[in-house]
Amino acid sequence: MAQITRFITPTRNLLAALVLAVGIGQVTMLWHTPLGYDSLIRAVLGFTNILMALGLLGTSRLPLLGTTIMLSCSVMLDADWFRSGSTDSTLVFGLLCLGMMGGLALAILTARAQAPESKAN
Repeated sequence: MAQITRFITPTRNLLAALVLAVGIGQVTMLWHTPLGYDSLIRAVLGFTNILMALGLLGTSRLPLLGTTIMLSCSVMLDADWFRSGSTDSTLVFGLLCLGMMGGLALAILTARAQAPESKAN
């Protein structure tokens, strides 16, 4: 289990950087799209992703679940935008998918590392 524990901290930092990049991208989209309900919701999700990135720098498992949920909401909101075929949307969609997979994998690894070792009799 020591190998898994050494792997978790750098992975959490990488996931935090990825979620931070997605959050900053969502907030900066306010300057590139017409101001409306969808753009404001996207900016709120971006701000929440930035806060989740800060939470990932700690040791709690709750930010892992929150990050996965917030990135899922971002994917659902941006589905029409992704289908438009622009290059920027493809990059952001790829980052969102990588973040979701990384958050789920990291949550599983963290749970395995914190689970008590079972004794074989």
